[in-house]
Amino acid sequence: MSHYFLNDASLKEERQSFTYQFNNESFNFTTDNGVFSKEHVDFGSYLLIKEAAAFPPGKRLLDLGCGFGVIGIVMKRLFPETEVDAVDINERAVELTRLNAKNNAAEICAVVTSDITELGKLYETILLNPPIHSGKQAIFDLYEKARRCLTADGSLYIVIKKKHGAESTLKRLKDLFNDTEILHKEAGYWIIRASGNISEERTAH
Repeated sequence: MSHYFLNDASLKEERQSFTYQFNNESFNFTTDNGVFSKEHVDFGSYLLIKEAAAFPPGKRLLDLGCGFGVIGIVMKRLFPETEVDAVDINERAVELTRLNAKNNAAEICAVVTSDITELGKLYETILLNPPIHSGKQAIFDLYEKARRCLTADGSLYIVIKKKHGAESTLKRLKDLFNDTEILHKEAGYWIIRASGNISEERTAH
């Protein structure tokens, strides 16, 4: 079975496009088989952008698990002075992100990677709509790596449904960060912000 968080070269290419509106900004996205929510912008990503956009993103922002690039592209258009990187393990997703960034006049850097710590950068803001079907341990690993890639005053924003483990996510984030808060709850989704890196000793379990 193919998943959007894996590479599957056997998937037939079947590109399609749709328009999207956010805060009076118009976008056009091209999607394909093998990427998350290929028919439309999923409600969770919309909520994540909406809540994160209420806070200045700082100098650098990372769209972690970018899919076809919605979060990073919209944030770049909203905050053109912020340097935006987008990463995914899925090569097709990154290819689409690059295409969509060009088509939406959003200058972002999109790369394929399974380990963001190898980028050698620190970010003030990291946004994540986690790949739920990759499993709890894989998702918790993303939280830990995100922590290591944040500046001292940086923030990680996550959208996750309660039924998909929002409560266990909140608990884990409290182990990794000094400050965690639920910014918003809607339609079963939780938007959580975590900030304030804590000591390595407390995270080692």
